[in-house]
Amino acid sequence: MASSYLRREIKKIRNSLNKKIVISKSSIITKKLLRQPFFNYPSIFLYNSFSNEVSTRELFKVSRIKGKKIGFPKIEKGEIKPLEVGKEFKKGKFNIYEPNSDKEFVFENKTIIIIPLIIFDTNCNRIGFGKGYYDRFLSKVKGLKIGLGYDFQLRVRFKKKFYDVRLDMIVTEKRIVRRIRCLK
Repeated sequence: MASSYLRREIKKIRNSLNKKIVISKSSIITKKLLRQPFFNYPSIFLYNSFSNEVSTRELFKVSRIKGKKIGFPKIEKGEIKPLEVGKEFKKGKFNIYEPNSDKEFVFENKTIIIIPLIIFDTNCNRIGFGKGYYDRFLSKVKGLKIGLGYDFQLRVRFKKKFYDVRLDMIVTEKRIVRRIRCLK
């Protein structure tokens, strides 16, 4: 099955989710993530969720309370520019909120990098929106790469491209997928 067709179908299902379901499943996913031992890492890079993606709002709040260094992406010239969070956000490309800051976010080995996805498999491969922003970005940064998704986004197989970057972990409301094995 072509990834563009599969991407459209999964996006259609995700976009049809009731807001209460999105909030409920996002809360379950966030709680699972917060219980992981690596959540004590000093910095986190988040995406700003939109269009029924798993919400990162609670992760942002908890990270602020814990005093983590926090970054978000800004799309600039077809690339992700990582920015450290200041006090404000503004609407950026695709009407997604991004930091109203010019301070670059610096990645460390102990940075948690939270990634959006549309489709994933049990080997931590992902398909995103198809522009390649995250794949180009992830190939250049170090840290623990974690995708957030709903369980219905899991597919047994799909065509992976040579430049696709595999994640370290994917968290859904029903499971945690770690590279080769899947733990419920």
